[in-house]
Amino acid sequence: PIVDLFWDFGDGNSATGTNVSHAYTAAGIYTVILVAVSESGQADAEVKLNYIVVNPLPDVGFDISENGCIVPFEVLIANTSDAGLNYDWDFGNGQSSTLFSPDAITYIDTGSYVITLTVSNPITGCSASDSQAIVISNFTADFSAPLTGCIGSPIQFTDGSTSLANSWAWDFGDGQSSNTSNPTHSYASSGTYSVTLTTQDTGLGCSDSISYDIN
Repeated sequence: PIVDLFWDFGDGNSATGTNVSHAYTAAGIYTVILVAVSESGQADAEVKLNYIVVNPLPDVGFDISENGCIVPFEVLIANTSDAGLNYDWDFGNGQSSTLFSPDAITYIDTGSYVITLTVSNPITGCSASDSQAIVISNFTADFSAPLTGCIGSPIQFTDGSTSLANSWAWDFGDGQSSNTSNPTHSYASSGTYSVTLTTQDTGLGCSDSISYDIN
């Protein structure tokens, strides 16, 4: 009677048991050895030379042009995967493609989308996937302030930009500026001043500007 079974998978890993499974982590051709040990201590080995062929996974990858700051927004995608295989794109917005180089993808709604590319080799049956997230926003700058004021009296400027704004650059039109979100400013002389606010979402790389006249 057999009391022990020892497996050598040829990649430095081993196991014991009657029916075992093993996952190879590198491509190659492997020799598998099974050693059976009897109750009396006798052993016999079955050696299968170059028995298991492990094929490599396809090289999969792609580059996205940039995050979107306005809608609708067209995203350009560059496929850096192995050529000559099968491609399955899921752009996260209901659109898909099987082309190596898909056309520009238009996102019409704001939100966070995950783009997934699965590359499969029809000969070996091996496949691999890569996913990247893209954020589409509708970034706009805006502010409110009294349109008229008096010399020397502080005027309150209130930022009304998109909530993702995290950087502000105010130009009050009289040579003065500020980088706070809701500044106050007093004018030393009468006149009509063009006030410009430039806001940014530094995380997404979005920016926008708007100007109003203050009397």
